[in-house]
Amino acid sequence: EEYDSFFSSLEQLKERIAAAYYILGIFDEKEDLDTSIEMFEEAYSLDSKNITYLLKYGNALIKSGDYLNIRGAASIFEEFYSSNPSSDDVKINLANAYCSLGDYIYRDAWGDEIELAVTEYENAYDLFPDNETYKRNLFVARAELGDFNFSVEEFPFAISEFKECLSLYPDDYDCMEKLGDAYLKNAMYNDAILSYEEALRLNESNAQYHLKLGKARFFNSNLF
Repeated sequence: EEYDSFFSSLEQLKERIAAAYYILGIFDEKEDLDTSIEMFEEAYSLDSKNITYLLKYGNALIKSGDYLNIRGAASIFEEFYSSNPSSDDVKINLANAYCSLGDYIYRDAWGDEIELAVTEYENAYDLFPDNETYKRNLFVARAELGDFNFSVEEFPFAISEFKECLSLYPDDYDCMEKLGDAYLKNAMYNDAILSYEEALRLNESNAQYHLKLGKARFFNSNLF
């Protein structure tokens, strides 16, 4: 009994110390975010089952704007969520961490680097497919990746990205046009025709679509 009592007292002491670190973190949050992060980390390390400490620590890491800190927040949220998949609060914050990572990468990304942002946006979208922000971020990043692949004449990759974009927003006629352009450049004339026809159905007043449709039909007729 004395043994159990000792460890019970020890646990209570750890909880009190964790609470003290947490309170210190709250006081430092507005004036000194780095110190606040250290305090929240101490609180969480002493009581890792306390969701309040987890959320405060993770969100402070995200708030710092530092890539490694944001990645760290995603990691601790992932670890907790994998063991507690019913925790909506952690799920929401995990998605926010993924989105923040995507934003950080996308801001300065060029070329194939955009794919890293796509991965993070997709992680957020997979958690909340009805969230319009996550959906739009994924669409925009995928569309830019498609544009890049088109510019370097990687037409099959461009086609793949534009098709993924259209799975998110099937009525986006600009993206439908880009898909048609990629098909045309890849000598997939029948698919190009179908894409341009769909673009016209969505935006029938666009004269450019008529011209491109005619071009695709011309090339297609000369295959035989």
